[in-house]
Amino acid sequence: MRITSIATTTILAVAAAGLAGSAAHAAPAEPARHCVVDLDNGAVNCYDSFDKALADATGGRVTALPEDLDKAVNEANAAAKSGSGLLGGGTDLTLSIEYEDEDFDDSTLTAKGSHECTTDYYDTDYYMLELGDYWNDEIDSFRAYSNCWVKHFEHSELRGAWIGPSGDQSDMGWMHDKASSIVWT
Repeated sequence: MRITSIATTTILAVAAAGLAGSAAHAAPAEPARHCVVDLDNGAVNCYDSFDKALADATGGRVTALPEDLDKAVNEANAAAKSGSGLLGGGTDLTLSIEYEDEDFDDSTLTAKGSHECTTDYYDTDYYMLELGDYWNDEIDSFRAYSNCWVKHFEHSELRGAWIGPSGDQSDMGWMHDKASSIVWT
């Protein structure tokens, strides 16, 4: 009788663990998160939609995801530099959009700044020494704008192995989910 009781308890415990595991797999995925970091002052704002993040990153010049994102960002940056456009002069230039998944997909971290990057390979125009809890070891692709080239480092404070500088990458290769700090040159 005692063996049956132990066996029944063990079976129930295994079944319960299996159901708990199934319930965990059935839970909905975390919704995409779209953050904008102002590299001039370090302020970070996160939104539930890319449209809202894009509006922040472009100073309101682009308010909805256009059919051609690259063209819209480049036009918004040109308008900001020239003082023309939807909101007149401004300093919000989109420097890069970092994506959580390869092929420019899922959550985004958009970097903005007040000036274009210079063309000097050795000149650091902007940097992020820490990507924060959400973005550390999460970047799988990116696109650069405003004359910037982006260099991703494996560790915080621009340490460890790096990849780049590059203007865009649809797949981070060996640096997949490993970036912890970034330089814009």
